[in-house]
Amino acid sequence: MNSKCRIFGIVCEFNPLHLGHEALLRACREAGADRIVCAMSGNFVQRGEAAVFSKWARAKAAVACGADLVLEIPSSFAAAGAERFALGAVALLREAGVETLAFGVESAKSQELSELAEFFRSDRFSEILPKKLSSGVSFPKAREEAAREVLGERAAAILREPNHILAIEYLKAAKTLGYSPEVFAFPRQNAAHDCGNASGFAAKPLREALLRGEFPAEAFPVAAREIFQSEIDAKKAPASLSFCERAILSRLRAGGADAFRGVSDLSEGIENAIAKAAKTAVSLETLYDSAKSKRYSHARIRRLTLAAFLSLRENPALPPYLKPLWANESGRSLLSGIGKTSSLPILTKFSERETLAPEALALYLEECRLTDQYALMLPIPAPCGEEQTHSFSVSR
Repeated sequence: MNSKCRIFGIVCEFNPLHLGHEALLRACREAGADRIVCAMSGNFVQRGEAAVFSKWARAKAAVACGADLVLEIPSSFAAAGAERFALGAVALLREAGVETLAFGVESAKSQELSELAEFFRSDRFSEILPKKLSSGVSFPKAREEAAREVLGERAAAILREPNHILAIEYLKAAKTLGYSPEVFAFPRQNAAHDCGNASGFAAKPLREALLRGEFPAEAFPVAAREIFQSEIDAKKAPASLSFCERAILSRLRAGGADAFRGVSDLSEGIENAIAKAAKTAVSLETLYDSAKSKRYSHARIRRLTLAAFLSLRENPALPPYLKPLWANESGRSLLSGIGKTSSLPILTKFSERETLAPEALALYLEECRLTDQYALMLPIPAPCGEEQTHSFSVSR
């Protein structure tokens, strides 16, 4: 490969992929990207939910809309808190040879985000945070107050925007890994993350519309519409935890606090609060609302509930393999080059599991199990085995 080839990397969920995501991919090209690698969540996402479209449909749509190669973030990282999510994703991009880390932001400059990332890795932050938490506030609020105390009101304001928080975690993860990519911060257009209406620039209202049985075609890139519509027509989407709602509540009622053993991001007895709420909750929404408090955010409750149901654990510390989901010809060529430089094995089909080290094999077999569970969250439940039969695909 040409040594001057510029490789941009994007951490994403594309849940679902909308016009704002297409704009980011296009902006990367305009900024000089020769190849774009996406580290994308699999079938379960950081909000503690099932992705509305399968990982293969979303990866195919990403390549159709401008990405060259899509790598899967294992669910152990993808459905974890922001720190573990970012660390796993950025580690994959580093292994893929990414030189420029690209992400959307509301308003902050990359230098401001880098300063906050450095602060959150500092001893000063470690000293202040426990004092803020002792007042009973949530972690996000305590973090914001710590930033205000040391860096001022502008830093605190930056932390009120969700894409800023994720961008800071990506930069913090890069520093932790000893990785120094260039940064391309792209201003988000029209709507903040998960806000607004189904205009094509915010994911949450699009998910809500899809789950109501609507298909706002104008909100999706032209290249993605047919892919997503065909998934819906085949009753393979939209996926939802609601199809397994009683099973999830049953798991929590039967297991109690022990159902959370080994799950990441546990602290302050939060598992007891969720287990207690499960005794009276008759739906997932009532569970989340009952367990939520000033200290425990809705998003964290959702993630921990999903982790307990799926038996997601916090090991390993970093992804032990690269699993490509989809690519174009340029992406396949790039993957061939990655195979010569990366320290991690590349897994393109189920039969290659035999080459994996024990830790990597355990994580991959867990992913196979999770895909089987995701199959029960589709409009029409599917049988087990899709992970075993669905190989890495290349768009022609």
